[in-house]
Amino acid sequence: MRKLFTYVLVAAAAMAGFTSCSDDDNNDPQLFELPAESKTMTPSNGLTFVSNGQSLSDVTLQYVPAADGKSAILDIFGSNASRAASRAETL
Repeated sequence: MRKLFTYVLVAAAAMAGFTSCSDDDNNDPQLFELPAESKTMTPSNGLTFVSNGQSLSDVTLQYVPAADGKSAILDIFGSNASRAASRAETL
């Protein structure tokens, strides 16, 4: 009985080793499309910028897409923007 249990256990382990998951070799997923043109946003044209729970009214955000269409540069300018300054090379 013990040999039968061992054989069943080995067979189950072998079957588990031959199973596979779905194909997930997509190394370049396109989650969303980046805008192709550069854009500068200010509070006067609709920008609402909040940092640490406070709305900053003197901030300018500049968006510049890269040539590959897969990344962009976001620059934040303003007297209070240094608290929240960041540069995102890849989105």
